[in-house]
Amino acid sequence: FKAHDRFKIMSAEPAFSHRLAPFDLERSGFVLGEGGFGLWLQREGGTVSRHGQVLGAAAGGSAVPLNAWPDRPDALARTMTLALDDAGLTAADVDVVYASANATRTLDATEAAALNTLFAGSRPVVTSVKGALGESGMSGAASCAAAFLCGRAGWVPPIAGLETPDPVAAGLHLATAKVAAPGPIVLVNSFASGGALFSVVLEVAR
Repeated sequence: FKAHDRFKIMSAEPAFSHRLAPFDLERSGFVLGEGGFGLWLQREGGTVSRHGQVLGAAAGGSAVPLNAWPDRPDALARTMTLALDDAGLTAADVDVVYASANATRTLDATEAAALNTLFAGSRPVVTSVKGALGESGMSGAASCAAAFLCGRAGWVPPIAGLETPDPVAAGLHLATAKVAAPGPIVLVNSFASGGALFSVVLEVAR
């Protein structure tokens, strides 16, 4: 409880929510998740049946206090751009984005602004697994697993809990319901409190 109280003071917004709803107008904070996810990686050309491949990745940072969420859209956009550069792709090639949005006011708004900047000329489907799984260190791996498994099945999962999109996300093609996957290229974001930023570009096997 002491750690919880300290987090609330430092983050200056609710630490936990009774209703987890990324990008929702009535969102009021995140819910801690638990469990674990892992990805089995192999070199290209292996004999094991694959769900897809990792095309590129990038890490960045945003200067914020220890327990604060990243609040600079330009830092997030740069990390995503570096991952796309590493993959040899551009924003126009991305079909689906698994956002790091976790129902906090700061992170959702900052990531929405970064996505609108990066994808100004296109509208990939945007979803987030945290409405269903909560916020934790395994969220990035969970997003990658969902991207591969759901993508191979031909669909994108909806953002659990999202009912009324916040105007800060205007311009984004949010997955308010299960939708058909428009293509195999997926950008996965994992942005942490304290300012650590990671983006991965995947190609889902079809």
